[in-house]
Amino acid sequence: MSKNKIKNLFEKKLIYFLLILIIFNVVLFILSLENNLVEPFGIAEDKISPKRSIDFSSIKRTQDSITFNVEDSIIVKFADTNSMDPTIDKESTGILIPLTMDKINIGDIIVYKYKLKNIVHRVIKKGNDSNGIYLITKGDNLKNQDPIKIRSSMLIGKIVGILY
Repeated sequence: MSKNKIKNLFEKKLIYFLLILIIFNVVLFILSLENNLVEPFGIAEDKISPKRSIDFSSIKRTQDSITFNVEDSIIVKFADTNSMDPTIDKESTGILIPLTMDKINIGDIIVYKYKLKNIVHRVIKKGNDSNGIYLITKGDNLKNQDPIKIRSSMLIGKIVGILY
């Protein structure tokens, strides 16, 4: 074989090799982009979150203040139980609105009365049995769900805002 044929053959193989290498790198780049589009520090698990209870139009901003026009709202402070850490802690202030059971959804943070104490936990299940609608709750920082079914008579309301 002549030197030109060997040179041409070598150049063709080199071009094929470089094309394969480029394609391989492009595929790796695209795969890494898909993961980075979700979250640059890893893929976040989707969790059920509270549903919106305040209409955006009820929030007004002026140059020096923000006001919420939330009917029947109550400002609440939280006890230092750590059950809802890191979402809610003793330094937080909450906005609570009274709601009926049919307006409460899984993921909402509610306040209910149990043994003369106000409990603030997240709804993890909503069901219906022979006694009517019930809620199962759990503190975000607790391993186990609350051991009781929350009934309408126990429900105080829903936390619709948390101020830090």
